[in-house]
Amino acid sequence: MSQENFINFKQMNQIGKIEKSYSYTIPEGPHKGETLWSGRYCAVSCVVLAKEKDGKWYVLINKRGKGTPDDQGKWNMPCGYLDGGESATEACSREVAEECGVSIPSESFALINVETDPKKCNKGNVTLRHLCILGLRKHIGKLQEGGEKDEVDGIKWLPIEEIPNYNWAFNHKSTLLNEIIPKLEEYYHNYVLDTIKVTYE
Repeated sequence: MSQENFINFKQMNQIGKIEKSYSYTIPEGPHKGETLWSGRYCAVSCVVLAKEKDGKWYVLINKRGKGTPDDQGKWNMPCGYLDGGESATEACSREVAEECGVSIPSESFALINVETDPKKCNKGNVTLRHLCILGLRKHIGKLQEGGEKDEVDGIKWLPIEEIPNYNWAFNHKSTLLNEIIPKLEEYYHNYVLDTIKVTYE
């Protein structure tokens, strides 16, 4: 990045023109069109699965409402930034309650992947992907207070075979189809035995 662009980026932060997004798109040169972020933020992504007695698998998802900053109308797994003073698993428990109305204790979430590649992460975030596997689908209740206004426009337990039929936000469709579903029984076995190995990207 040129010195001029670097100065512009700093100036834009100082005058608050990118107060909400904290980003700057390079207008010219060899890196034209690339987006720079003012920092890397830490987020959690929650893969909440349920295996019913008949062996059928479901994933907990929600539809992004008009109060979300991007990808409105698309579906995603519960996700969001860590709040001050909470652990990653506590953030998972909170996000699932805020976005899906499902109460799951923080100790039920297991870290499975740390995603640091800025080209894969939404807005350059470092994403801590956690897994929770339930023996049956929990009731979807009232959303816990704390989320954004009009953040959620729908919630469901989706049969995993229907994942390709939905319009997804972020990289959640490829995460499910390429990384989670092909290794579902392996994840289930290791989750039950608490022997999950964390991967890093």
